Amino acid sequence: MFSAQKSHKNKFVLISNCESYVGYALAYHLATELMLRPGKMKKKWRVRALCENTQGKEALVQAGVDVQQVQYQDQMILRSQMKGVRSIIITSMGLSSETRVPYTMNVMNAASTEKVKRVQMISMLGCQYAEEENSPMGQYHALEQHLRETFSYGRWCIFRLAFLNQGFYFWNDMIEHSGKIGMPMSPNTEFTTISIQDACDAVATLVLTSHKGQVESNNEDEDDDDDEDEDTDEIEDPSMIKRIYELTGQCPYTGSTAAMKLNKALGGEEGEIQFAEISEDELREYLERKSAKPNHADPPGLVPDPHRYINEAFIDAIIDWFKILKRVNFGQTMTHDVRDLTGKEPMDLGQFFIENHREFRRPSDSQ
Repeated sequence: MFSAQKSHKNKFVLISNCESYVGYALAYHLATELMLRPGKMKKKWRVRALCENTQGKEALVQAGVDVQQVQYQDQMILRSQMKGVRSIIITSMGLSSETRVPYTMNVMNAASTEKVKRVQMISMLGCQYAEEENSPMGQYHALEQHLRETFSYGRWCIFRLAFLNQGFYFWNDMIEHSGKIGMPMSPNTEFTTISIQDACDAVATLVLTSHKGQVESNNEDEDDDDDEDEDTDEIEDPSMIKRIYELTGQCPYTGSTAAMKLNKALGGEEGEIQFAEISEDELREYLERKSAKPNHADPPGLVPDPHRYINEAFIDAIIDWFKILKRVNFGQTMTHDVRDLTGKEPMDLGQFFIENHREFRRPSDSQ
């Protein structure tokens, strides 16, 4: 277990399941924001990251994160980690279908018992259309419902994420060797994307900055609120609070458009990289091979390590997401939530490919 220097004056924002890509990225981003922008963020706040396995979390410790090893089935351990926690961000990405619901509910229940003031959950855009409760997307929706039932209206909010731009990194082998982005959907099916940086910025803005009227004050829980920076915001009408944020890009894309934008960013000849409709089994087999491939070096920055983050739970969830996308066609859903929270437009997918072109290779590059 890692433990950075502590102070009784510290107040924590806790992030669960930091073995996941989203959990890890959030912990690192929030800690960096607190360190680099102390005048604009909450004072004396720190990030606490919960992990079942602390291996590979040295970068979080160096960023000032309080990394704690936990067992999610142990309610007393979870409750002990809620001490000094004022805000919690609950993530369940990467957890297996068997553990996702019980482990995440245990975190919610511990936060409720310890009267954590503010509770945020990271979910997936489209989960509201799941037909089977036990499917990965159905489990996300069930957890959203448990959050609503566990916490009073002004204390919780949900961030539903669109398809992450960084998810395209997992297709880089297919792109390099066959010149294709293969997904189990038609070339004209639309979907929205979001960069992990934009998602982290949106969450950090809500969690770490003071927005009067944004979150309900719970004064009976203020046992040490003599600090000058403590939140005392009151709201007159809780029904006016936005509780579900859907973090999307500026416009939807088709698979064909995504392939065209990537090909342009890499300077490929016309049609060198194309979109291909493949079966769910073909995608599963590809991702399993990608996950088994060892890395010669850690990927830079927030480039996700497929060996670490692609597991059976991830594959099941992404395939379930594609199933719902094909059935409901929710991919045209666009919001201005990122802009409204951060004050800037989210990154365009084409710009993402341009800025990260070194992480992709054209078929002609490997010949």
